[in-house]
Amino acid sequence: MKKILLASLLIAASTAAMAEGAYIGGSIGSARANLDCSGTTSCSNNGTGVKGLVGYSFNDMFSVEGTYYDLGKASASISGANLDLKTSGFGVRGLFSVPFNKDFSGFASLGINRMKSKASVTSGTFAGSTDATSTKPSFGLGVDYALSPVLKLRGEYETVRVDAPASSGNYDERFLSIGLKYQF
Repeated sequence: MKKILLASLLIAASTAAMAEGAYIGGSIGSARANLDCSGTTSCSNNGTGVKGLVGYSFNDMFSVEGTYYDLGKASASISGANLDLKTSGFGVRGLFSVPFNKDFSGFASLGINRMKSKASVTSGTFAGSTDATSTKPSFGLGVDYALSPVLKLRGEYETVRVDAPASSGNYDERFLSIGLKYQF
């Protein structure tokens, strides 16, 4: 499934790059896993996340994007055991934009993502890992500011839903980012 999704994104990217209204972009920011740290001796839910995207604007108000997320790592320690949780995945989403003026617009996004969360545990000489892959929704709010006719600065807040490994429920990754978008 992962290979099919990757191939679909690459085909969409190459097709979008030849079409009017196509764009590419990327962002970096703070990712925070909404996990309970009670009972741990140390815990860090914050990490650095990155996102790459390809998209197509049908008009000033509606766009579709393919995205790749790497939402960093959360870690915790419990009685000498170290736990790490990494989250990454692919998705597609629709954006509804509202232009405020010639250079500035706001948008809301709604998408569906194929996310993988991988948990690793180390304690002394023992090391083990497990993962979970899930298809879950995401939503976000953001703003675009035109630096030039083809280059936009983007700020965004997103929530991406993820299944935790070992059937331990769901969690949200909250991603606050800043990036650039280049319109062809």
